[in-house]
Amino acid sequence: MNINFIGDWDGTGKCSTFHGESDCYADTYNLCGAAVAPANKSWAFTHCMYANQQALCADTVTDDGECGAGDYHAEYFDPVVGNCSDIAEFTSQEYSDLSACAIDADTGTMAQEGIDLLVNSFKTSTNDNPSPMDMWVAVGNHYLVSTNYENNDDWAIAVRDAVCAVYQMSNPNDDSLPTICNPFATTAKKN
Repeated sequence: MNINFIGDWDGTGKCSTFHGESDCYADTYNLCGAAVAPANKSWAFTHCMYANQQALCADTVTDDGECGAGDYHAEYFDPVVGNCSDIAEFTSQEYSDLSACAIDADTGTMAQEGIDLLVNSFKTSTNDNPSPMDMWVAVGNHYLVSTNYENNDDWAIAVRDAVCAVYQMSNPNDDSLPTICNPFATTAKKN
């Protein structure tokens, strides 16, 4: 499973996305999770990070519950990352590798490995963006565009279902299907 994000690395060491620096760090943690843990764990980690997104940007949450453009704050991220790592059942080595990938222990800023993953993710998204559309996910060769669904919750369900289907096809002998791939989950409604 590959996950990519939309943003820009301006060459000065600054990351730019719609939701600001905190979004860049969240994206980096998700990419690092995918780099250090098997897909069933990294997908559960990413799911948890998105479910806890408001805690990652606690100082900029808008009235409609969205993250505003904000700076990275370790005091917001550390508990969420630790909890999501536990939920995803990362081993202590995977958690250590995740931390080293995302944050430079000496400076407290984004680690070079995380920067490299993020920059490559942004490049891939720029190259793959079919329209350009701002809310889309490519799963395999299929694009899931948010405007094709009644609301963002239905779109998220469709994305989850597509990822789970690809995971199952790619890992037919794997009994450790991520919990979020429950076959009794709600079905998305298309427009």
